[in-house]
Amino acid sequence: MRTPLLSLAILAMASTLSSPGHADDGVYRTKVGDFQVVALKDAESQRPLDKLIANPEEIPKAGVTPQDPTTLRVNAFLVDTGASVVLIDTGNGGSAGSTLANLKAAGYAPDKVDTVLLTHLHGDHVGGLLTDGKPTFPNARVFVDRRETAFWVDPEREKTDSRKAAMQKARESLAPYQQAGRLTAFDGAGEPVPGIAAVPAYGHTPGHTAYLLESKGSRLLVWGDVMHVQQLQLPNPEVALVFDVDARAAAETRKAMLARVTAENLPVAGMHMAAPGIGHIRKAERGYAWEPLK
Repeated sequence: MRTPLLSLAILAMASTLSSPGHADDGVYRTKVGDFQVVALKDAESQRPLDKLIANPEEIPKAGVTPQDPTTLRVNAFLVDTGASVVLIDTGNGGSAGSTLANLKAAGYAPDKVDTVLLTHLHGDHVGGLLTDGKPTFPNARVFVDRRETAFWVDPEREKTDSRKAAMQKARESLAPYQQAGRLTAFDGAGEPVPGIAAVPAYGHTPGHTAYLLESKGSRLLVWGDVMHVQQLQLPNPEVALVFDVDARAAAETRKAMLARVTAENLPVAGMHMAAPGIGHIRKAERGYAWEPLK
C-alpha cells in the first residue's frame, strides 16, 4: 500500500493547550480553543515486548530485552465543541474497558454523544459501540473511512481470513448503527464535524485515520494508533507492530506524522500514549521524546 501524503497544509501558528481543569487516573480535561477535550482511560495492561513487536531485532537497540514488559494503555477522547458531543474511538467495551464508566464520570451520558469518529476498526477501538448487544450511543452517527469497512466488513472473506475474530467484532459492532442509517463511510480527508478534520494516516490498517481539532487558533491532532510502544517507536519509528496490516506504510506514516507535529509544535493525543494520552512530541538526541501534558 502506498502511504498518501498528509492531506492538510502545514499551518504556521504554534499550537498550545490550556491547563487541565481536572485530572485523575481515568479522566483528564483540557481545552483546545473553545473545545472541551476529555481523555478517557479505557484499559491498561502489561505486555511482553516480543508479543507486540513485528521486528524484535530492533528491541535491544533501545537497551531492553524482548521479554521485558511494556505498559499498553488504551485511551479514547471526548470532544465537546459546544454544538456537538463527539467521541473519538470507544475503547474495548464490556468488562475489558472503562471508557463508558469514565465518560459518565466526566459528566456525559452516552445518549448525549451525537457523533462517534473511529480511527479504525480494531476491537479496542470499536468494542465500546455496543453494550449487551445494543448501541451504547443510540443517538450517535458513526463515521469511519470507507477503506476500513471494505477491509474489515466482508462476510465472505471473514470465513477464511486469519483475522476472522477481528473482522467479526468489527462487523457486529457496526451493524446496529448501519441498520439504523447512522453509519457514514467517508473517503479520505474531510470534515465530518465542524472544527474536526479527518487526516488519512494509512498503514496500521487500510483506512486508519487521525483527526485534527482546531478552535480559536488552537489545535490538537488525535493520531489514533500511529504509535503503540513509545519507548521503542519514538527513538526508532521503524519499529513495527504485529497488529500492523501494512508495516512499511505504517512506518512511513509514523515518520511523516512525527516530522509534522514537531515542525508545527502541534500537540497530539494518542490511543496508546502514556497518561494522560495528550502531550507534545519533541526532537531528542535519538529520534523523538514524549512530553505529557500536565
